[in-house]
Amino acid sequence: MCFLLIFVEFTFVTDEVCCPSAVEFLKETGQVFVYCHLREGDIESVSCVSRQGAYNFSRELLDKGNLSELLNANGPPTKIYNSIAASSKALFDQCKIILDGTEVFDNSVAYADVKVQGRGDFNELPSEFDQQPLGDLEVGAELLQKCLVSLKAYYLLSSWVDKKFKKHLFDEVNKEIDPQELKAEKENRKLLKKQQAAPKQQESPKNQGQKAHKKNKKKK
Repeated sequence: MCFLLIFVEFTFVTDEVCCPSAVEFLKETGQVFVYCHLREGDIESVSCVSRQGAYNFSRELLDKGNLSELLNANGPPTKIYNSIAASSKALFDQCKIILDGTEVFDNSVAYADVKVQGRGDFNELPSEFDQQPLGDLEVGAELLQKCLVSLKAYYLLSSWVDKKFKKHLFDEVNKEIDPQELKAEKENRKLLKKQQAAPKQQESPKNQGQKAHKKNKKKK
């Protein structure tokens, strides 16, 4: 499989002004590998790498910028992780970002699935690929290389998995999250969405009055 890479290096995004354009660029350049920099479970920053761009977003942008929308999106681009459970827990606990049901992929889960099922040719995977968690890496050349290798592996692994993969994937996504807290947050979101939709469905008193006036005119 041909996998062309355009040379990239990390761009540091630290303010709300630059965040939207960086996120839009990632959306336009295909699948994105996500690496959460965790320190004792706390998110310090988030690195996002596509074939054409690499960004490191400061922690604050999960609260103020467009980054949370990218990670929380149900649609494309696909967000790829290696061992998603720890990142999923941190994003939920600290930012109320729910990866459950979003367009995500876990190379580690996919690797385990296809290995058990005997699907695919593992010799085709990049020799540098490691399905294990990437470990504690600083923003730099080593992390960038591992992210790009993981992106390349994704294209193969995603073509080998079967229907059972989705269940295994979201079991892993939710593995470390308190199920009651997750349920409560989902219910809160549904309620908020319902409340936001209600005003649109209700007709304004002014419009109702105008309609009544027209109706009375017709009767005359």
